[in-house]
Amino acid sequence: MPHDFDAALTLPNALAAWDIDTGSERTISIFELSHGGALPVAWKKVPATSVGEVTRILEEKGLRIGNYDGHRSFVWLVTPDAITVWSREVEILRASEGVIIDATGRRLLRSELAGIVGYLDEGFVDRGIKAEKRDGSRLTVLYELSMAAANNFMYDRLDALFDTGWIPELGSALAEWAGVPFRDELGLVGKLPTPAVALDFDGIRVTERNIGALLRDASHGSVPVRDLDAALNPGFWAGALAHQVAQGALRAALVREVTAMFRSSDPRERALALSIHDSAQPALLEAGALWQIFQTLAAEGRTAEALEAAQGLHILAGRGQAIDYDGHAGTVRDLLLRSETPRALADSLLTFVGDSDRAWLLEHFEILRAGDDQQTLLRIGEVATRLGSAELRALAESLGVRFATAGMPLPRSTLDTLAAMIDARRRAGR
Repeated sequence: MPHDFDAALTLPNALAAWDIDTGSERTISIFELSHGGALPVAWKKVPATSVGEVTRILEEKGLRIGNYDGHRSFVWLVTPDAITVWSREVEILRASEGVIIDATGRRLLRSELAGIVGYLDEGFVDRGIKAEKRDGSRLTVLYELSMAAANNFMYDRLDALFDTGWIPELGSALAEWAGVPFRDELGLVGKLPTPAVALDFDGIRVTERNIGALLRDASHGSVPVRDLDAALNPGFWAGALAHQVAQGALRAALVREVTAMFRSSDPRERALALSIHDSAQPALLEAGALWQIFQTLAAEGRTAEALEAAQGLHILAGRGQAIDYDGHAGTVRDLLLRSETPRALADSLLTFVGDSDRAWLLEHFEILRAGDDQQTLLRIGEVATRLGSAELRALAESLGVRFATAGMPLPRSTLDTLAAMIDARRRAGR
């Protein structure tokens, strides 16, 4: 395998490619394509001012000129009617004759495309290029999983910026070939270095990527510092960490992680999320987010998790924050009428029941009074007598209805009397 640059030019399947990194010097490399992939065999640096002249000389020698990213192993060649991409081992993408063929052999017609999208996941590990189809679906056509990002908690946006230069370069070329727009959704601003968002807490560098792990570890009793107080009370340490993070640029990351912990099946993680939410000033999670968590968990039958989300809503209500119930009435009504809904969850739901639902529940006494579903009738009776309105309290007391104990049967005579009173009030126009 030749390593001399001039000797490498004579290889029958040689490809010359410029490193896309720019500066006062540029790197030109020779790759051998004979084995299916693109294996680098020689390289040299030249002044940036000589790029045009060197390119002309190489083309006169019959070499094709491609590009590569020195931080990655991808090499690509763009011609007027085709694009080919290689790794060191194999050809991983070809776009030609109106078709994109990826590494799996999947074929995507140019006529199906609406756009080409560059992407980067939140953890910086998964990055690449997706083809967006006219129906709105997206298919990954080229990607890499960065082990540097996966194994190094210090890896940040600046590292990702230098490692993903190939995405907009190659993505733009694919978009031009397809005649569709290219959208950069990497979340990195051009080629300008973006400082990593981080803070120091108790000697630990806290970033967007490790805040979640620090909190979850603390909920399980593990802290990354050798401090007796922190070791004895990891929840207090995590609360202090969250308090400091909530004041700065990492607040959004903290909100994201605490929201995820509220949804966790681990009671220790949920308890810490509730504690952090309770102590945060101003409120860490807004009512809308907690409503979404609460009704999703309750509908899935995850009562313990739903109750902690409900406690989070109670905390907001106790601070005077308005709790918008209107958009969630359907879910709450459904849960109130489920015979399997635990009493504790029903109590939490009732805190948010509005006037319209008091009327709705009253109507259901009449609708269901002739039915045989005693459990549903019992549930409606329990709900109606614990709603808290003066009218319903007076009505319940006049009938001698008491539902202090879960499971107490609701006498049919009481239901009939209550239904008759509702009929009378309705006929009277009340």
